Amino acid sequence: MNTALGWDLQNKVTLLCAETLARMRPDRKTKDLLQLLYEDGHNISMGTKRKLRSILLTLGCKEFIQEHDRREGEKTKGNIFDPSWAGYQAQTQADIMVLETLLRLTTSSPSPKPKRSKLRALALFLYALQLPETPLQDWFVLRHVYDIRAVEAVFLGYIEAFDVSKEELARDTSWALAELQRIHQPGPMSPSLLSLLPEFPVNPDISKRASLNVPVEDLLRALQHPSIVVAYGAAQLLAATGEGKKEIADLLLTTDSDRMLHIIASIAGQLWEEEARPLLLKQLHQRYSPGSCWLLEELPSLSGEHTDQQFQQTLLHALQANDPRIAIASVHALQEVDILILRDLLPALQNALLYWQEQGVRAKVESYSTAKNCPTCSTEPGNAYTHVYQFVERIRSTT
Repeated sequence: MNTALGWDLQNKVTLLCAETLARMRPDRKTKDLLQLLYEDGHNISMGTKRKLRSILLTLGCKEFIQEHDRREGEKTKGNIFDPSWAGYQAQTQADIMVLETLLRLTTSSPSPKPKRSKLRALALFLYALQLPETPLQDWFVLRHVYDIRAVEAVFLGYIEAFDVSKEELARDTSWALAELQRIHQPGPMSPSLLSLLPEFPVNPDISKRASLNVPVEDLLRALQHPSIVVAYGAAQLLAATGEGKKEIADLLLTTDSDRMLHIIASIAGQLWEEEARPLLLKQLHQRYSPGSCWLLEELPSLSGEHTDQQFQQTLLHALQANDPRIAIASVHALQEVDILILRDLLPALQNALLYWQEQGVRAKVESYSTAKNCPTCSTEPGNAYTHVYQFVERIRSTT
């Protein structure tokens, strides 16, 4: 996903900074900083949190880790969909539930006694599903049995799409499950499924294919699954086969879910091809929501000319939306447009600049998306006025 690139970059930079600080300045200030980062678990992935935990333990912060686990465990008692850190008991439950599901899908007869395995087939499957990049709360949701047929459809689709040997996957899964059950111990040293896997690169993109041997209706339901692992996986499978175009188009125009708009934006070009831009424009003309940001930022990459009047007017209109996040997303999209076209749009851009200047503090927002190629995102990422001002100045400097 376009947006997954930003999430992946954020996690890589976070981990690199943490490792560098721990190596070059292992003092109290570094420990305090990394502990604050670890507490804010919603903004880092599962893999990053696991590695950050290891860094803190290396720095001698075992008591902090134990106290953190105790507090977060208390917070989540009795609330099965609480998105906060639920302790390693929740992680083990999710790991085991996923492994048991895989074993059921890949084993046709009772499994023999598990033998030591290199876990390459299992790693390929889980890396394709982007386990290391998964937000923690989305993995933990998998410990609950929610529409298991939809989950199974996604898993089977990925096994087929990535040509994973069911025999090898069954062997790997059987050994990993037995190993987790054998060595599980609550607390900071509790192992996770991710910690068992060998590390090697896997391209998670699914190439176009005629079909997959999984029910389309199950994949369509999986789009609504509470875990992004399942929902995004289903979206990728549907986009790769071109299935569910009408149903997802209806969903685009009717959903109130910002997460759903985010998912649909990520597959729009591959799923609908030339029809993608008109569909996204139609949705944006209906209403704005925070999820509209993903649609706006995807528009320039879709099939169609940037000289198209409807395309231009949609972005210019979004520049003066009530929500600063919509205006910032519009600036990100306009940055992909040729400078010769932007010069002709300069009067409209100056009107947008005046609009946000008049808004004062309302031009600022705390929750926002960032773009890799946006210079303003590195200085004032949540300020619509600054985004528009600096964008206008960059266009003026080329005339």
